[in-house]
Amino acid sequence: MKASHVFLIGALALYGCRKSEETKTDEAKPAAAAQEKKKAARPPPEPVDEGIDVPTEEDFEEGVATQITEQSDLGKELDRLEKDIGK
Repeated sequence: MKASHVFLIGALALYGCRKSEETKTDEAKPAAAAQEKKKAARPPPEPVDEGIDVPTEEDFEEGVATQITEQSDLGKELDRLEKDIGK
């Protein structure tokens, strides 16, 4: 008789554990969906301008167009640039 009681208690315990896991996952789905809706409803944050002026390719093109022409000695100009970088 004791063996049947142990078996019955074990079966009920396993059944109870299974049921609570299903309930938890069912409760988590609406909560996750609500969070996703909140995230989608918020506009993206504005990018922060830190006041740093980063030079771009266009900034350098204007200066180079006046420095290097068809009559420029490119080897001499390259040596000058390498010397400036080496400082």
